Amino acid sequence: LQGWDHQTRGAAAPPYRTVGDLGALFRESAGDIEPEFIAWTPTSGLFAVSCQDNDAVVIGRVGPNGPELTALHFLGYGADPDGVALIDGVPGPQGRPGALLAVAEEGRLDRKGVWKGLAVSLWWIDPAAPGQPPLARGRLAMTEFFAKDFAEGKLRNPESVALARWRGHVLLFAAIGHGGRLGLWEVSDPDRPRLIDFA
Repeated sequence: LQGWDHQTRGAAAPPYRTVGDLGALFRESAGDIEPEFIAWTPTSGLFAVSCQDNDAVVIGRVGPNGPELTALHFLGYGADPDGVALIDGVPGPQGRPGALLAVAEEGRLDRKGVWKGLAVSLWWIDPAAPGQPPLARGRLAMTEFFAKDFAEGKLRNPESVALARWRGHVLLFAAIGHGGRLGLWEVSDPDRPRLIDFA
């Protein structure tokens, strides 16, 4: 960022910087891409952008030379990613510290009328190699946690997510649409997420 108020600072440049070219990254018209939410973690400088209609997440990094787009990650047809969250300091392979990415896959019907997504997916990103695809970790399927609701024909779509660290534990909050639900999981070990409570 070059400054918040270029007029009072007297700078000629606008108070923002364009970060990469999503159209070139997706290899399609920029008008066909829908960036929805963004999350950023200052320690590693990593950021993630959900592109909802494109079933993808874009990974980037704010480094010494400014922000750059580093990777495009497709989640699978119908994932419909909505909210995203990032937190640093989560161990990955061989115990290397990295960033944990949580993606609220709101989901949508496929061509056969089957719901896709309906989960919060967890991914590990290596800050030393942000251009590499994120490593799949846990997956919080709403059909599992809200089985009774789904059995009654009630839809439960994850809309937004937040990650926090509390007393040495990594916690994930997920707001569930079509039901006014809020779920809380411990994801200190992202491969084995543990439901704490939901309301």
